[in-house]
Amino acid sequence: MQETSQLSNLVKNSKKEITLEAEKDFFVYSDPKFGFEMKLPNNIFTNNSQDNLAFGDDEISILSFSGKYQTNLIHAVLLIDSSNQSCDKNNSEKININDIDFLCSKPVIDKTAFEYIQNCYTIKNNLCFDIEYGISNFKEKILPMELNIEDVLLKNISFIESNQNTKP
Repeated sequence: MQETSQLSNLVKNSKKEITLEAEKDFFVYSDPKFGFEMKLPNNIFTNNSQDNLAFGDDEISILSFSGKYQTNLIHAVLLIDSSNQSCDKNNSEKININDIDFLCSKPVIDKTAFEYIQNCYTIKNNLCFDIEYGISNFKEKILPMELNIEDVLLKNISFIESNQNTKP
């Protein structure tokens, strides 16, 4: 309960809108503090700063990106946690993309809520990167190939050395 309260206060007190850089077919988010860059396909995600939000402090950063594909609402949430460096998740399958090992849960399809959710995790720069990918208004029986997490998010993440511990 205390962790939920702390997270709620973090969200309330640190919310910032994100403006993404346009680059060819992508909107790009770059974070040198945590040492990564994520390219979000511009045929799915939006560059509307009200749809892309950041929350955080020195130990935790939460990034939320929204978009739409046909009638499906797409959500990508990235939790970067410096206090949890294990990222151990049960029942995860290892996926290697661009020489990065991700541990991914099996997708969950909620047919009554019309939602598709999948999580993937990796450790880079001594940080746990937890990526949650959600699709709302999902009425398909199977996920169309163009919406799988590997192609939409995982192959578009790159890591550089973090400057998290450097002093200005």
